[in-house]
Amino acid sequence: MTLSSSSRMYTHTVELEGRLDAEAAAEFEMHMQKIDPLIKEVVLNFSKLTYISSMGLRSILQAYKSLTKFHKKLTIINIPPSVRSIFEMSGFIQAFVREEKLVVIEKDEHAAGHIFTLAGKLTNETIASLETAFQGQGSSLRVLKLHCAGITAVDSTGCEELIALRDQLADRNGRLMLEHVPPAIADSILQQGYEELLSLVQAEIPEENPLGVQTRIEGTTKRYIYSGSWESFTLPVFDSEWKNRNSAITDVMLDLKSATGVPPDAFTILLELKHRGAEQAVTVSFSM
Repeated sequence: MTLSSSSRMYTHTVELEGRLDAEAAAEFEMHMQKIDPLIKEVVLNFSKLTYISSMGLRSILQAYKSLTKFHKKLTIINIPPSVRSIFEMSGFIQAFVREEKLVVIEKDEHAAGHIFTLAGKLTNETIASLETAFQGQGSSLRVLKLHCAGITAVDSTGCEELIALRDQLADRNGRLMLEHVPPAIADSILQQGYEELLSLVQAEIPEENPLGVQTRIEGTTKRYIYSGSWESFTLPVFDSEWKNRNSAITDVMLDLKSATGVPPDAFTILLELKHRGAEQAVTVSFSM
């Protein structure tokens, strides 16, 4: 990996090129330790990063914890798709990544519905990403939920596009719903005169659904299927099954697609389970 950096005012930018593996992670950690204590934000530019390993992820997490401890900020920009998928799996993408454009992450909900997670700027320059994703769903789509927690800006073009999506779905007797709209984005929509869009925002009612765990044996693979609120998911929840597992099991899959309320320590939990598995010659993987 090649690492270069520059500082301006209270921001320190680090550009990483190549592979952030175990060896490069040690170099990255040493660099982070030498940053001027007056720096308020560290920006990691991933535009040229091609791969990140579990040790690389751990080094990013350690940097995040060290900076936030002193009320400083860690931000990642220009994250490539191959690296993005790893961050998405960890559940930490919103904590780290600042999108320079609009990113649309698609997820099936049911036969007639989809969820699009939006991150970045919903503006004239970026709206094509949302249009392309919507058109790619075909005429059978009836329900579309837009998860908006990652939206950082919206202009009149973005608002007009949301109205157009609403109308297209209405023509099919379908529905557009907006979820987790940040207050600043809601204020921006109002200030631009598009208060009708706020009628699409779904009330966010906390679910009191405890974590459910089902297990399934598939040859030498044991699959754990989680549902309900993941806020109650801790390492001890998994420990009882782990200690009593069949020695013939060589692969463990955690299926988290139906889990909700992913906790802030999800990243740490998943990495810890991967390392526990490695110690016992078991491969641990995740599906989210």
